[in-house]
Amino acid sequence: WFLIKYHPYYSTIDKIRTIRFSRTRVSVFNFLVLHDVMKNITLDSKCTFIDQFLKIINYLLDNAPRSDVFKMINLLQSCQSDTIINGDLSDRVMNLETNTLPPIKRKFEEDLEWNEADPDLDDEESKSYQNICIEIKNVPLVFTHKKMLKAYKSIDGFSRIALFPPETNESNHTKAYVTFRSGTDYKTALQGIKEAQIDHFIPDTSRIHHFSPIIRSYRGAWSSEKVVIAQILKLIEIIRKLDEDYLIYSDRFPPIPDYNSSLETEDNTSSTDNSTPTETKSGSESEGFASGDEMEEGVEICKENVCLLRAEEIVHQFSFDDTIIKQADNSLVSVLDSLIIYLRVVHSCDFYSFSKNFLDNDMPLRCQNLSVRRSLPIASLDENKIDAQIALINSKAMLLGPIKSNFTPGTIDEISRNFKEEKTQIDNFFEEKAKELRPNVWICHLCKKKFQGKEFVHKHIFNKHSQNIDLIKINVQFYNNFIGQSRDPSNITDECILPRSDELENEDATTPVAKKSNISTISDVYALEPLVKKSLTVYSNLEQSEFNSFDF
Repeated sequence: WFLIKYHPYYSTIDKIRTIRFSRTRVSVFNFLVLHDVMKNITLDSKCTFIDQFLKIINYLLDNAPRSDVFKMINLLQSCQSDTIINGDLSDRVMNLETNTLPPIKRKFEEDLEWNEADPDLDDEESKSYQNICIEIKNVPLVFTHKKMLKAYKSIDGFSRIALFPPETNESNHTKAYVTFRSGTDYKTALQGIKEAQIDHFIPDTSRIHHFSPIIRSYRGAWSSEKVVIAQILKLIEIIRKLDEDYLIYSDRFPPIPDYNSSLETEDNTSSTDNSTPTETKSGSESEGFASGDEMEEGVEICKENVCLLRAEEIVHQFSFDDTIIKQADNSLVSVLDSLIIYLRVVHSCDFYSFSKNFLDNDMPLRCQNLSVRRSLPIASLDENKIDAQIALINSKAMLLGPIKSNFTPGTIDEISRNFKEEKTQIDNFFEEKAKELRPNVWICHLCKKKFQGKEFVHKHIFNKHSQNIDLIKINVQFYNNFIGQSRDPSNITDECILPRSDELENEDATTPVAKKSNISTISDVYALEPLVKKSLTVYSNLEQSEFNSFDF
């Protein structure tokens, strides 16, 4: 995780993977708009169709056959025209003690229900409705995502693997979800996992028969017109920054920095890694044409965010009196919901919990959880509650945006004293590798050649051993990236994939990662216990890699 996060080459490769996923997710969102799937869907706890809506999104993200997708859309529309369940979804908020949802039956779910009593069900119609997921409960902490991917990708029907961080610092193992495409034979998939050779590892497996959408509600002064407009403006700001940072509406990719093979470790080496954006695959290297990760052939990348433009136009044309407390207009709420859905689908960010789902693209359900609002009665609101709600949105929403340096002048001076200078490091390298044997006789310790002057040794190193100079430059950048980002007060990442419902009132939830782990220098990282190092992987969608022997 350390190498991939701060090394310029590996961090760029990881970003290209995210860009490809996000561009595919834009096409999913556009499909929802084109076919009016979001009609009558409001992200309020009283809406009874959100779980069905999430199922359709997950079908699209998995590139399911269009016939199955339209069948689910028709079922959703029939449910919307029929009153099946009244009341709100507050009874579906996850129980924080048992981590389960209360059972609830609806016509929609009964039509698509998997027969959990028979795990080896051979009904082809049932198989077509969902992927097959096998949980491995005893994954050693030394296993990386790439190592497991290399072992399992040749299994028939393999789609992806999600490797979780350990639950606690005291854990001696973690878990992984291995997902196979719908229609794959379960027994064949299970046998393939057991026969895969990963350091004589014997997996403890179980089948997860059904993944249901998880809906969580957050109570607040959400329905006020002033708060709704504040949410829209903040969402426009966040989405624009994320779209620009991840080049969503561009046909280009970030330039990949120079790569040096001496930086590789066993876990980083992969025959599928390439040094050009056009050759770099997205997601798991094994995920093929049916995985939904790659853009379909002939799909044109959109040039602008129509959803964002529509929201800006409506907000700018809308006039309101902020001194009057009243319910927001339905047109404003519709714009708000479409922006929240865009943020969740395209960028895997859950607005009302202020969290980013880093494992979204590797999970069996790629859009499993969604937070909704549970608005306080408009009659119970006053100016103080509304202002407090807006202040909370503005302060916590920074968790969803791209990382941007926010140093104070004093912090810059303090950090810069710990930075390494490229010229100084190169000069030190010359001093170490160029030694005087006797008067006017110098030797290069890299190849043991002798020269008649120190300057000739330096020239020789530049010409014949330039890869060492490149390594020093990358090393300096690598080191300074870590020192700078770990001390940046805006480098805050929410640690919870499914955050606690009391986080909105808990100011400690916004504590920066670096502050929690007391990491400010390279020596601090090496001083951590191995389990602590591993547990930090929750903060980024990165693979765990062995530390390289960089001369820090």
